[in-house]
Amino acid sequence: MAIHKRSINSIIREQLTGELTEDDRKRLNAWIESSPENRVMYEQFMSATNFRKRYESYAE
Repeated sequence: MAIHKRSINSIIREQLTGELTEDDRKRLNAWIESSPENRVMYEQFMSATNFRKRYESYAE
């Protein structure tokens, strides 16, 4: 399942705001599991040190 960067960013934003649908949760999990690089990117995004800065940039 190919997911574009813009789509995954939107899905992660929806996860952070509590608006994630079941279908998007499945897409997110599939994307995370599809490659080690995706898992690392997701974990870095969600890490406490990057959370605030990245969330603010996506919330605009």
